[in-house]
Amino acid sequence: MEKLPDIQSEMVWLNQEFHFPKGKYILPGPLPIPEELSMKRVAAEDREDVDRLRLLAQEAPNEYNDPLAKALSNLGVSLSDLGRYEEAVQVTQEAVDIARKLYEKKCKSHEAQYLYACLLENSGIRLYEAKRYSESFSCCLTADMMFKKIHPKY
Repeated sequence: MEKLPDIQSEMVWLNQEFHFPKGKYILPGPLPIPEELSMKRVAAEDREDVDRLRLLAQEAPNEYNDPLAKALSNLGVSLSDLGRYEEAVQVTQEAVDIARKLYEKKCKSHEAQYLYACLLENSGIRLYEAKRYSESFSCCLTADMMFKKIHPKY
């Protein structure tokens, strides 16, 4: 698991006086967190969620596979935001595999079908970002057909 620096060490607290050419200013509070650091922090939190849910899903798969699939998809988005497209594809594909099994196991229920379609669409986006266009097209087309079954006016 990627270890990120403590956020407090990355922020500069400005509860002190600064002397500028035209006078003295007091700047309270923290400076904004750089966007990349914030994205890395979100990715680390998403990875922790996935690790925790993996353990829970081993103990009670019927209860925790659905949240695990969603957490994996969130991690895929976070990795993609960091430009780590192939890693994003891998974890999103794992989410799709879990959703497919849930869909088949739950007798193709509406909820399971919707989750599967959403994760297929997310997978198509991750594949597109990784420049794997034909695979992306296939995922998005399958997701579109599933959405049309769920909502005929789609």
